[in-house]
Amino acid sequence: MRHKTHQIRARLDKGEDAVGIWVQTGGAAVVEIAGAVGLDFVLIDGEHGPFGFDHVVSLIRAAQAAGVMPVVRVPVTGPGGLSELGRYLDAGATGLLVPQVGSASHASAIVAATKYRTGAFPDGARGACPITRATAYSSPDWASYADRSNDGILVWLLLESPEAMDDLPAIVEVPGVDGIMFGTHDLSVAMGCNGDRTHPDVLAKLDGAVERVRRKGIEVIGSLDDASPAAAVAHHARLAADGSRIFLTASDGRVLFNSFHNLHEALRQVARMR
Repeated sequence: MRHKTHQIRARLDKGEDAVGIWVQTGGAAVVEIAGAVGLDFVLIDGEHGPFGFDHVVSLIRAAQAAGVMPVVRVPVTGPGGLSELGRYLDAGATGLLVPQVGSASHASAIVAATKYRTGAFPDGARGACPITRATAYSSPDWASYADRSNDGILVWLLLESPEAMDDLPAIVEVPGVDGIMFGTHDLSVAMGCNGDRTHPDVLAKLDGAVERVRRKGIEVIGSLDDASPAAAVAHHARLAADGSRIFLTASDGRVLFNSFHNLHEALRQVARMR
């Protein structure tokens, strides 16, 4: 029950950027709007969103109906608890963003948990159930389905600690990693910089990281969490110049907050002028 087309890869193959939006409020209408305006994917936030697995499945359904790819940021899972990743894939997620990845060994375990054991992935450890949403509740030719699923699922890692950044040279060597996102806010907090993403120590830790990732053919997911469209466009240009090709706009909650705030300020200004 996943998409007939892989919008993200189709965009990249044409030399274009792929753009999505964080879905943190849990509103299915947000997912439908994302499809209506032509975004390529939604990133359903199962880590910080105020909803559980069942609601994630509902948002995946909404994404499929709207023609936009559903990627899920899963709750934090340590190396010993990765069997849960398969549930999101069985539910129809086209990709996963796994937070708090701390090392190359953790990254390897994540990839194994998202792949069926096949000739191409002999270390695959994903549970193999033939009757799920992802198989349209049928019993497909397993070898063909497993190969398609392994090839189609996007595995994105979120690095947000100094330890992860220190192990980046090894992490980018892990086969099966499709994308990496740098969680600069969490990184700054972990480094004692209190959310200051521009702190010199944080910038030093990030120095050269995008180039290192792109040299391995791994995509870098850029986050455009800016207060205004003009600032987001400028940020997009900077990230694109560094090699990013996949972008996330601010979360749906942030977009709504900015819109409401700007409208409120504009109306108050009119009232003050009377």
